[in-house]
Amino acid sequence: MGITTETNTIDPQKKISVLGEDRTVEDLANVDVLMVLDTSAWIQLGPMGDVVRTTKAKKFILDHHVGEDDLGAELFKDPVSEATGSLVLQAAQQLDVQLTPEIATPLFA
Repeated sequence: MGITTETNTIDPQKKISVLGEDRTVEDLANVDVLMVLDTSAWIQLGPMGDVVRTTKAKKFILDHHVGEDDLGAELFKDPVSEATGSLVLQAAQQLDVQLTPEIATPLFA
């Protein structure tokens, strides 16, 4: 599972790293926080599942889908939300994150 070419529209500066291409599982071993967006299903995580399983980081999931697996993470789920981007926006507002055009554009692209 990789990032598709469609990310060119949301990542024109090429800041997105791809596990298995730009990053390894080991690169992510020492992160403090790991956030999974738009899924809480092991099968959809692909190689990222190894990171989720082995990380010692605090794990969070923001998702709007009904089903879920136990990913060992704190779950923030709203199945009536139209998109996970809306949940990210709500979280950003709660954390007083200023949404710049650079942040908002890929969030709602």
